[in-house]
Amino acid sequence: MKKTLLFALALIAVGCADPIPRNLDDLPMQGPQYLDPETLEPYSGLAYRMSEDDSTQIVLRVNLRDGRFHGDFEDFDPERVEEGVGLYETGTYRDGQREGRYEYFYPSGVLRGRGTYENGLGEGSDSS
Repeated sequence: MKKTLLFALALIAVGCADPIPRNLDDLPMQGPQYLDPETLEPYSGLAYRMSEDDSTQIVLRVNLRDGRFHGDFEDFDPERVEEGVGLYETGTYRDGQREGRYEYFYPSGVLRGRGTYENGLGEGSDSS
């Protein structure tokens, strides 16, 4: 009885764990959707992209829902990551389109400006 209970609890714990972030380049695409390579179902969870020049540097962090960008993202300039400043832009996606407020930064890391997106279209920006 105890073994069965422990086994059931272990299955629940594994099922509730957050998925491991996936490299976007390892996720196959079908149209505009990223797929889980094992199930070929639309992928949901954290994802990232590595620099083409340095495979140890992340240049994009994003959330996916049903295979599309959805939620917060951070875009890094690979040439500035080594300097410890790298953040280039932050914002939000909704169902694969940019939505809401975004911020972009100077190479020094100082805020350069802000703007908003609505239905994937930029609504202007205000500079700092």
